[in-house]
Amino acid sequence: MACHLNSFEVRNDITYQKFYGDKESYWYGHALTSTPYHFVPGYSGGIGRITHPKEDGHYNPDKEEICTLQLLHVLESTQEPFWFNNAITEYKGANDAEYIVPEGWIGHNGRWHGGEVRFINEFCVYMPEGRRDDLLGLPEPVNRVTGEFKWRLERAIDLASEYDVLMQRDKLIEISK
Repeated sequence: MACHLNSFEVRNDITYQKFYGDKESYWYGHALTSTPYHFVPGYSGGIGRITHPKEDGHYNPDKEEICTLQLLHVLESTQEPFWFNNAITEYKGANDAEYIVPEGWIGHNGRWHGGEVRFINEFCVYMPEGRRDDLLGLPEPVNRVTGEFKWRLERAIDLASEYDVLMQRDKLIEISK
């Protein structure tokens, strides 16, 4: 049902006219078919470049956050990254070829706020409770993208880049640079 609600004609004529899109169609698809599901408690996390928040007009190198459009969802059982929204490009709305640079990630219950906005709808997320140093009162640093997770992301970006070249060559798409 969720796939049907996101099919081209249904998505354009009904689904995205009535609500925001894929997340809602997932919920509706389950509800309409009486398929069990549940909501993960808390907010989603984020994945992207590691940045430092501005405080009193200066970047604070002791604090880390991620300003991103990519909302990250983690497996409840392992608290490891599972999937993220909004494509593997920095800003899919710009129709560009700039892929994300996934340096770090923050799981569910990250603390979200507005930040230095590079793109429409970009927000920043920092780690939830927990202290790196109780004496200094600094938040935990963000999780680093490493190991197999890093390899998988890099491989996905490499494959997407290869397919972009083939599709541009065959004039199936046009990507702004």
